[in-house]
Amino acid sequence: MVPSGFLPFKAPPGAGDKLVIYPVYLCPVEVLERGLFSRPAYYRWIVAVNAFNRRLKLFEEEKIIICRDFALASFDTQDMPVKIPPDTAAGLAEYGAVTDDFRSWRRLVRNRKIAVNFDDILLVWHIYALRGSEAIDTFTGEVAPAASLVDALFS
Repeated sequence: MVPSGFLPFKAPPGAGDKLVIYPVYLCPVEVLERGLFSRPAYYRWIVAVNAFNRRLKLFEEEKIIICRDFALASFDTQDMPVKIPPDTAAGLAEYGAVTDDFRSWRRLVRNRKIAVNFDDILLVWHIYALRGSEAIDTFTGEVAPAASLVDALFS
């Protein structure tokens, strides 16, 4: 599987930025939530699985629009390799769609059934822009010290 675009930019990279790009699987999941004291609920969410270090992030959105018209040629880039296959990403996404409150004793009262749409899994690039001593997550717009990026990527 080859990355087919980029996560959308909330904070686009600027001229002169060094870019660290790493692969992310976007796994659409369907969630059926049931409980003794609540009505059944159905959700369609996306779990982002970092294909380099297996970190998970749940987005309670049905769709993330991929940016396909960004050119990396004018930037100094460092790209991270894909270390997990799509089927492993699907298993991690199934785990990531169950939040902590459904893993405790409360699961006796409420539970979630998760289905991962394997055919709809996308592999895209997630970009961090290094600007001076700051690392900017171009997807969320969050700014952190550059040293925290090293910790996040390699832990």
